[in-house]
Amino acid sequence: MKIDKRSSVYISAGLTAISMLMLIAAMFYIPLLCDTMVARHFEGGEAIRGGQIIDSISPAAEMLLKAMLYVLDVLGIACCACLSGLIVKIMRAEVFTDMSVFFLRVISWLCIFASLGFSFIGLYFTVSFFVAFAAAFFGIVIRVVKNVMEEATSIKNENDFTV
Repeated sequence: MKIDKRSSVYISAGLTAISMLMLIAAMFYIPLLCDTMVARHFEGGEAIRGGQIIDSISPAAEMLLKAMLYVLDVLGIACCACLSGLIVKIMRAEVFTDMSVFFLRVISWLCIFASLGFSFIGLYFTVSFFVAFAAAFFGIVIRVVKNVMEEATSIKNENDFTV
């Protein structure tokens, strides 16, 4: 079963809008999420870090964790906004433009910055290193797509000037 192009673009727009709404709603739940993450992490008792047994994280570390979650949430919202802009360009059949390349460039950098944020969280929650790797890999893939799009845009612009 193949979905036609127009429906596919509308599905992408809908999923992007839902993702953005979820990220906006998540802003209000970050303190609860952080408290839950910390409580679950030490639920079994103690953890060993650097050869020392610890049973909780410091209030300063918890504050940094919350701040990083807010930063990551803002990066996600910005990524959805750029994706929405790219989808609008697709709907208008203005794909091979400098603005489309710009949106892809920003999305790739946002993913790479998010990977740095998840690496920081990985210092406390090891599973975040896997998310950091996925975000970095996604950022690299989008960067390659951006390079292809940039070259295609250049070729299109050259062809537009050719009679």
